Amino acid sequence: MANLEQWVSDSLHDILALSDRYVAQFMIGSARKSLSAQDFVAHLKSMGTIDINQRVIAFAQELYEKIPRKQVVEKPARAIERRVMEIERKNRNYTLLSDSESDGEAVREKEKKKSKDRGDKRKHLRKREESQSSSEEETRKSCYSSFLKGPSSFSVVSWAMATRSPVRRMKRRRHLSYTKAPEADYLEACVVSVLQIYVTQPPGDCLVFLTGQEEIETCCELLQERCRRLGSKISELLVLPIYANLPSDMQAKIFSPTPPGSRKVVVATNIAETSLTIDGIIYVIDPGFCKQKSYNARTGMESLIVTPCSRASANQRAGRAGRVAAGKCFRLYTAWAFKHEMEESTVPEIQRTDLGNVVLLLKSLGINDLIHFDFMDPPPHETLVLALEQLYALDALNHLGELTKLGRRMAELPVDPMLSKMILASEQYKCSEEVLTIAAMLSVNNSIFYRPKDKVVHADNARQNFVVPGGDHMVLLNVYTQWLESGYSTQWCYENFIQFRSMKRARDVREGLMDRIEVEVCSSGGDIVPIRKAVTAGYFYHTARLSKGGYKTVKHQQTVYVHPNSSLFEEQPRWLIYHELVFTTKEFMRQVIEIDSSWLLEVAPHYYKNKELEDSSSKKMPRKQGKAKEELG
Repeated sequence: MANLEQWVSDSLHDILALSDRYVAQFMIGSARKSLSAQDFVAHLKSMGTIDINQRVIAFAQELYEKIPRKQVVEKPARAIERRVMEIERKNRNYTLLSDSESDGEAVREKEKKKSKDRGDKRKHLRKREESQSSSEEETRKSCYSSFLKGPSSFSVVSWAMATRSPVRRMKRRRHLSYTKAPEADYLEACVVSVLQIYVTQPPGDCLVFLTGQEEIETCCELLQERCRRLGSKISELLVLPIYANLPSDMQAKIFSPTPPGSRKVVVATNIAETSLTIDGIIYVIDPGFCKQKSYNARTGMESLIVTPCSRASANQRAGRAGRVAAGKCFRLYTAWAFKHEMEESTVPEIQRTDLGNVVLLLKSLGINDLIHFDFMDPPPHETLVLALEQLYALDALNHLGELTKLGRRMAELPVDPMLSKMILASEQYKCSEEVLTIAAMLSVNNSIFYRPKDKVVHADNARQNFVVPGGDHMVLLNVYTQWLESGYSTQWCYENFIQFRSMKRARDVREGLMDRIEVEVCSSGGDIVPIRKAVTAGYFYHTARLSKGGYKTVKHQQTVYVHPNSSLFEEQPRWLIYHELVFTTKEFMRQVIEIDSSWLLEVAPHYYKNKELEDSSSKKMPRKQGKAKEELG
């Protein structure tokens, strides 16, 4: 088999200039499954990835002939079962005549049958079908009895006969409704639609799709408030939210059965499109919007923007209705908008995300020509080029675009390249234990703290208790350290408004990094300067400086803002490094840490120059430049 695989690999290299072990294995498997050499060639042609010419056809025929094939020898028991099945099939086509008195009677019976009309023939056919079904039923019963007697009288064929049942195609009963005109406020329209369904439609639970946590909480509040106004005029309405940052115990409530005499309304993000199925959903309300993440490679900023969903997503949402009974989907947009304003399918994620990790992985696999690489969904050219520039700045690639030793070590860690550079730099600064914890906490996507609307003050006070000098990274380290000291307590997380599920995931990520990392694990002993330097070594690309108009990024001079949840929101230090830049209502920096500008020259002298880091606010303008007060008038 190894020689055949090597031959296929060499042949592919000669024909297509392509040599890959997995492609060779795929070719061998396809040839083995094909019925003939022509079938194998037709299969290659249908794939559309290989231009079929005479060399490819000759290669396919030769490969098909080289594939070793086993001769199928029929077992004696199988042969007996096959013959029994054939006899049973023939017996169904004959009618046995019992107690026949004479040949004359048989002739008279024939004449009577000939004289019957078409209606009698149909009746005879119905009786024949009934007799066949009864014989099949008897066969099944005999097979079940043989199964109960023991394995000696039971076979696979008899089991197939016993369990065979007619296949019925279930027709999805679903009714789609559109609005006559576009809705000005889709959130208000969702609330009104839920109440209208509640009052006018037959019993059944309802599923509402919204874009994010804020909208879901607002919708739940409006529904509960209006139900309270109606009082005892209507029966109970259970309003249950579901989104990613909701604690697990509250997420599980949507799966509990609805009490008799009441209805359940589940208000969800697009997580309910495919990731989970809720029993009892009859009605679906689809406003036609979703939050989509996009990435601007030039500024390095991610955006979460509310956009119209695709037609594929809309059909997936409508599919949630009518699974257990006849369902209805109420689309809060016009049929014209569905056909003309919505895209056919969602934009692939590779075309709207940071490609640093993808490029590093492809480079580690030996794929160097990324510009001409045959992506299934090609990403933007600019995103690829800027990802290569970022990896070069991180010393993961050399000036020829080849992977360095540091880049090879970075590729072994299943995290973002800047995060892996930070972890490897912690070995130099003797603080790998703390940096591993920070890396694990940063990997859980800002879902550490939980802030319920009815306990906002308590949640903010609990969060303030974790604040320590240095920045948000040190706050995350403090949270994990206290959770570790509590013995990984669930109760401690509940009392401090911290998501236990996210902390558990962070612990799993940290253990996974500990197994993969090849550095000496040591602690800084309470000194936070080495930790901040290690963060700077990985994230020097994300530096912002405070100027008169606020914070601006050092390289692109883009105005950015500290996130209100940050521990440094009010302090405003001179120099900051941020973990990510996200556009929601403004260009917010998330997870910021205070640094010294001299550290940038220490960890990245190839990227920053002295002039870029000079403090120009304290300098005066040179004389005889600019206009005097009198000249300005």
